[in-house]
Amino acid sequence: MKRKYFPLTVFLLLPVIFLSCSDDPSDYLNDGIKDFESGDYDSAITNLRKAKYLMPESFDANLYLGESFLKNPTAKDAEYKARYYLHAAQELAKTSEQRFRISISLLNIYEKQKDYYKIVRECKILLDKDQKLLDKKKTYDLYMLRADSYFNLEEYREASEDYEYIVAIYAEELAQNPEVMAKTYLQLAASLMRTDKDRSGEALSYARKSAENEKDTFSDEYKIVAAKCYIITADHLKGKKSYVPARVCYVRAKGYFDNMGDKENSDEVLRKIELVNAHINKTCETFTCLMNKGEAQMAEKNYDDAANYFEDAEQKARTNPEKADAIAKSGIAYFLEGKEKDALSKFNILKSEYSKDYKKSKDKGQIDLFMGASIILTTKYPDSMYTKLKGFLPGNKKEGDSTFAENINSARNLILSATHDINKNTPAVFVRMAAGVCERVGERFQDWDRVGDAKQFYEKATDYYKQLLNKEKVVALTRRLREMN
Repeated sequence: MKRKYFPLTVFLLLPVIFLSCSDDPSDYLNDGIKDFESGDYDSAITNLRKAKYLMPESFDANLYLGESFLKNPTAKDAEYKARYYLHAAQELAKTSEQRFRISISLLNIYEKQKDYYKIVRECKILLDKDQKLLDKKKTYDLYMLRADSYFNLEEYREASEDYEYIVAIYAEELAQNPEVMAKTYLQLAASLMRTDKDRSGEALSYARKSAENEKDTFSDEYKIVAAKCYIITADHLKGKKSYVPARVCYVRAKGYFDNMGDKENSDEVLRKIELVNAHINKTCETFTCLMNKGEAQMAEKNYDDAANYFEDAEQKARTNPEKADAIAKSGIAYFLEGKEKDALSKFNILKSEYSKDYKKSKDKGQIDLFMGASIILTTKYPDSMYTKLKGFLPGNKKEGDSTFAENINSARNLILSATHDINKNTPAVFVRMAAGVCERVGERFQDWDRVGDAKQFYEKATDYYKQLLNKEKVVALTRRLREMN
């Protein structure tokens, strides 16, 4: 008895026949779109695949199928399939709105794949041809995406043009994200260094703006970019024989690598620092050179060496403003090293002998901050028993108590005046200094059992640490304040 076989093609066609007869193809499309909009991407893919099979030239079937895979990264070969269907939809698009939506979706894929050439191409199309479809936020996002892509492609001239446009037009949007703002300034600085040697000074000012807006909690992604930018900047400065600012930039780059535990890159930058130091150490006898060396040591937190350079600079100073600047900087270096008495000695010289220059100094707020703290941290608190017997003490002891009160009030007012205008636009470097000073002053007042004063400065320090996004310090100080209550 012979067996009967159906041709293989019949079995392959049966699902298509039943699929074609059972439902209207548009039902699969409509159900797929509903699933997509409700977030059920697995079901959307199932329905849209049926719709795509039955209507291969359907723009919506290809578009939503591509976007469903884009929204469902756990699906097998999701990015590849998303890209395939979106390109198919792109071929079928008939309106600028349709092409615009596809370009935005494709950009998401290119970003994930770091396909910078395609990002630049899509952004250029959108910015040149579809301006009427863009709001300000989307335009800003596209310029930023294109600028970053140019930067990663090392097309620095194009990158600098886009970054400068962003800085000029989108200051408000940048201010809403301090990490993006700091990164933008840094990449602009590095791009200008590589493309326009006449604008090196301007590039360094952008790098300084970045440092002023930097927070301790910025991501590792930012630190990687920052290190790269500082190395680009430092390499350029070294080539121009501007060794001191080059060293400052190398030191900052090394700091990021150290923070991330990247020993290999840190050691490589250290070799560059040693080469630059060799050039610097050949000759440094002028006031400017010594001050620059001091600043570089301050950046590296080598406060003892910094103070020595500033002391030498004081001897080389030719004018009163120069001498006042060196004295002030050495006072700050001594304070940061923990030598508050030496710091106060410098500040007293500054205030008594160079009063006019001190009052005109652009760093007066910083000087007042450390001067006030030096006074408080070096002043001896009157014995508690003497204080209780104040009415029975001889005149000179009572005068001593009065002098103490005057000193503390004067010092407190200096700190409060220096920190009065701190807000979200204050450079992070100064906010960090103010936070540390207020915390230390608060501790001293707490040691003296002056609870009201201690709470005042702890609260100020807490506010500054919040601004710096330093959660650890905020939690510790909040706990201390709670215990004091």
